[in-house]
Amino acid sequence: MSVPAERRRYERHTIKLPGRLKTEAGQQSACVVRDYCSGGLLVQQLPDEAGEPPIRWKSGQTAQLKTDLLTPNGPRRVRIEAVVAWANGDFLGLSFARTSDAVVKALGDHDRLARSDNPVGSGATRGGEALYIERLRQVANGALPGVLSEILVKTGEALLDKTDQLGSNVEMQQVMGDINALEGTRREDALLTKLLAVALDGKAKPAPQADPVPGELSLVDPDDFERWLEASRVATLLDRLFTVQLNGIGSRLAAARSVATPGSLTVPFEPQQFTGVLRDLAKDLGFGAISRGVLFDQAARILEDKLGGFYQELDAALDAVGAPAAQANGNVAMLHSAGRAPQASATEAEVARAAALGKRQGDAHADPQTDITGGFATARGTIDQRLLQTLLAREVKERTSHAQELMSYIAETPDVGKGLSGWLEQLGEPLVREAAADQTFFHDKQNPMREIVDALGHLQMFRPHADSAPSDDPIGRRVSQLLQPIGRAGTDRAASREIASAVRELTGEQSRQYQHNVEGVVQACEGQDRVRRAHQAVVADVNRRYAGRQVPELIPELIDVGWRAVLELAWLRSVDGGDSYVEQLGRLDGLVARLGGEPFEHQSGEVNTEQLGDGIAEELAIVAFDPFRRNLVERRLRDALRGSTPGDTRLVEMPPLVDQRADAESQSRPDGVSEQVWNVLLERCMNVMVGDRLRLPRDSGDEQELRVAWIRNDHERFVTVDHRGLRARELGLTELATGLHDRRIAVDPSDGRPLSERAVDSILSRMEEQLAHQAAHDSLTGLINRQQFQLALEQAVAMPDRSADTGILFWLDIDQFRLVNDIHGYATGDRLLVAVARLLEKVKGAKVLGHLGGDRFAALLPDIDLADGERRAREICEGVHGMPFDWGGQSIALSASIGIVNLSVAEEGFSAVLQAADSALAAAKAAGGSQAYVYREDDPDIARRKESVHWVVQVDDALENGRLKLRCQPIVPVRPDSGIAPHYEVLLGVHSGADRPLPIAEFIDAAERYNRMRSVDRWVTRTVMDWIAAQRSRMSRFRGFAVNLSGQTASDPSFLDFVREQFQRTGIDPAWLSFEVTETAAVSDLSSTAGIIHDLKALGCKVALDDFGSGLASYSYLKELPVDWLKIDGVFVRKMAASGEDYAVVKSINEIGHFLGKKTIGEYVADEQILRCVSEIGVDFAQGYGIAPPMLLDDLLDDAKSA
Repeated sequence: MSVPAERRRYERHTIKLPGRLKTEAGQQSACVVRDYCSGGLLVQQLPDEAGEPPIRWKSGQTAQLKTDLLTPNGPRRVRIEAVVAWANGDFLGLSFARTSDAVVKALGDHDRLARSDNPVGSGATRGGEALYIERLRQVANGALPGVLSEILVKTGEALLDKTDQLGSNVEMQQVMGDINALEGTRREDALLTKLLAVALDGKAKPAPQADPVPGELSLVDPDDFERWLEASRVATLLDRLFTVQLNGIGSRLAAARSVATPGSLTVPFEPQQFTGVLRDLAKDLGFGAISRGVLFDQAARILEDKLGGFYQELDAALDAVGAPAAQANGNVAMLHSAGRAPQASATEAEVARAAALGKRQGDAHADPQTDITGGFATARGTIDQRLLQTLLAREVKERTSHAQELMSYIAETPDVGKGLSGWLEQLGEPLVREAAADQTFFHDKQNPMREIVDALGHLQMFRPHADSAPSDDPIGRRVSQLLQPIGRAGTDRAASREIASAVRELTGEQSRQYQHNVEGVVQACEGQDRVRRAHQAVVADVNRRYAGRQVPELIPELIDVGWRAVLELAWLRSVDGGDSYVEQLGRLDGLVARLGGEPFEHQSGEVNTEQLGDGIAEELAIVAFDPFRRNLVERRLRDALRGSTPGDTRLVEMPPLVDQRADAESQSRPDGVSEQVWNVLLERCMNVMVGDRLRLPRDSGDEQELRVAWIRNDHERFVTVDHRGLRARELGLTELATGLHDRRIAVDPSDGRPLSERAVDSILSRMEEQLAHQAAHDSLTGLINRQQFQLALEQAVAMPDRSADTGILFWLDIDQFRLVNDIHGYATGDRLLVAVARLLEKVKGAKVLGHLGGDRFAALLPDIDLADGERRAREICEGVHGMPFDWGGQSIALSASIGIVNLSVAEEGFSAVLQAADSALAAAKAAGGSQAYVYREDDPDIARRKESVHWVVQVDDALENGRLKLRCQPIVPVRPDSGIAPHYEVLLGVHSGADRPLPIAEFIDAAERYNRMRSVDRWVTRTVMDWIAAQRSRMSRFRGFAVNLSGQTASDPSFLDFVREQFQRTGIDPAWLSFEVTETAAVSDLSSTAGIIHDLKALGCKVALDDFGSGLASYSYLKELPVDWLKIDGVFVRKMAASGEDYAVVKSINEIGHFLGKKTIGEYVADEQILRCVSEIGVDFAQGYGIAPPMLLDDLLDDAKSA
């Protein structure tokens, strides 16, 4: 294969030419020619109108392109014979079957005529038309430099932020080099010059050419193709947003030339022209893939914000120079939109436009051969517009509903009063419109409308009270003025961001003042508490030394007159009882010993009585404020020290000191409150944190809202502040606990999350609860389903303290239920199922009831013995038999069979219980039905453990002797126009020594049970990476492979090092490898799994969460698991065409996935009916036998070689 530079021998020309491709077998597919050269064409396939996927072309396959070309004499239908040079998803490289200068010339003539029909032809304007062009140029020169400059500046800033997230030195070096290249040049002027040339003069910078080699194919190389895809993605998005404005400008310019058949009309300054010059910039600067992605992401964001106003300026400029008014020309809309695939989000206006476009195209299909317009309609009409309209309308409706729910949540939060309610009323309608129009609204925390809501929610914390109206305080009035522009026509994102910034600034001012005030309160509280602790320390130390001992009678009086204060001051000065404090305690000890009291400890050395007396006198002079008592004590002290000898001083028993600063309130439990309830209340108080809000009654009878600013370290005192941060009220532990008990005090835990984020999480929680209930319950009977019942049963048999004599399981079938359905209809059968469910609900002792599907029910009675179980089973049979059930006035004879199992069977394993229940029920039915049968010990058991021991030998043998085989199954986009790429899931197979396939389920079960799955997963990963490395030249065809990880591997930190080593060894692109982790494995060790997923993504791999919905785990876990795809559990998908419940579950899971910005995959898509269902719901990818069966990796390679 030649290198890319050698492949680009001819100049390539961009074109937009709809047509149809046809195989030798007669299959046809709509397409758009994207560029051409002397060697061939770059073609993009479009989905078929009936929803069929595009043709899967193979290299070397013959193709015929049918299209309409403009000629000086009018449109002409042509057929171009070609050969497929390569295929990559929807894109084909076609080589002309025969070198034909005539074909290339015809394409060039068409392109020139198409541009000349546009008033922006290369110097072809006449008379007043030149004035139109010059006026557009003036508008562009004034408006676009700032737009282009912002794109470059924001790209540089985003790349700097990106460096913190890069996973390798290679990526870091590439991105830093790209930043330097971008900083080294400010190319706004060059970009503008090129954009003006492309948009207004019909000129583009020619691609570099080498000497042409006759007959050699000139097609895009992979880098060019990737750049083109990135630019096309952004252009498509912007096309959709500004279709109406672009069509209006295009129709005005077409009307100026009286164009009857505009052909492939190019509108000046359409998004494709912006993205084209940015694509060339990235190429000229040598941008890597990461930097290109950032460039186009920033371009999309900024152009989305700026182009609407720019197009308005262009339209106004055409008005100023007298250009014709816009014509209601459906063809212009079709031509402008040709080949641009609609995305899965739209405003209501866009839905209306899609509907109108679908109607026009439906008309155009009546006669696709009539003229060139019909040709375009044939190409463009391949998407089912009615289905598209339905999908877009559904998405708009869902986002609107979510936005309304968000506003309702905010309005009902406890801290919303009249002020915030009034502001929300101003924001309500504009916010709902924004959410309906912006697909990213619910996971974009920087959305300006959300930022405004968050700032207002924060500001409400500093309002006088929750029900303050805006007119009652200056803050309210100021905010109302700031919000006045919201909702006005022309209030764009930039204006909304300015309002959000202003509200945040106001909130910041209030927050800083509040913080300053609270800090003062906390400092005062801390100071007071240190004094209290000093007092406690002195009381404790003095009592420990002398309480109850014989001391000189002067000592108690000395302590009382001021020495306790001396000790407290020393404790405070010496940081919680340091040297100074110890020194003052030592003076007390020395005095007691000198005067003959019981010493605290042995005093070594002589005591200088004069120094001792002076020191005590000096300290008392500072803290003893009654001079009369102080002088008296000093004289007595000096007399005692001078004149006494040990034993002469009268001794007294030292009374214990009392903590005079102890809390005055009683800590005892109030009357009427049980000890258990009181302990719960105290625990609630212990959980109160700084920042929590307390709602307390005022003396006036109304309620006040305060926030906890300080809590004593023993949780005995709580100090609160008001909305200004000023000290408001102090509560003791008992007072708070009693207030909680009496419901006079309410505690609202602090939640520092922004208000809109809390609202979004609330919506997600509601969706989670709804989905969990749908997935766990049978919608007909209201009982839990099989999966949930088995989970409850498994928990019951695992109870460690379960008695061997109690615990009964019923397995119930309605006899001859199929006859009821066949004779009397499904509605009657459903009535019977509901009636049986209500009968079971009346059974005493039945703690868990389930509808397992069909006519099978189950009941778990954990607290009764076998004899009672038999009695109640007979009562159920009698109840069913005597059930007053009739149809059409005729009574229907009913009966039921029940299998009874004592849970002691669980000693052989949980599966033994299920098998025993099946066996007992089968025996009851075999005996004629309408009876209960008890499972007995002499019934055959399942030797599952023995089989597992046998299978673990098979596992080890397969790993050691290479008996593992890898297969793969494609995962393809449901909508071929979605712009997302397919890939393959790698599936494991195992063969016996005779090369016969073995049951994979038993193999994996044994490998998991005996901890072999880590070895299996590493073998699969290493083998797949070796295969990719060997076939890297074909990976543009295969796109990527997904490897399944077991729960053991998903929580194994060393697996990441293994993967990193394999990447270093093979040198493959990490984007070619992805991983799948089951939901059950992920939530069983959430922290470890989340870390491994983060690290795998940092390497460049994508990750899917498999079997999503099966575990019914909390969907809030998704916020911790940064997966790219959600694979909807096949247990729901495979029956969704026949089951409304499964359809609803799949729809809910898909909705949650999209709500969180993740792609969804429907597995077990077995036929066209299921594929149609997942397509209706909007699932992104499909996998299953209805798409393609699994094949061995080697067969996939053989298939690629034959292509």
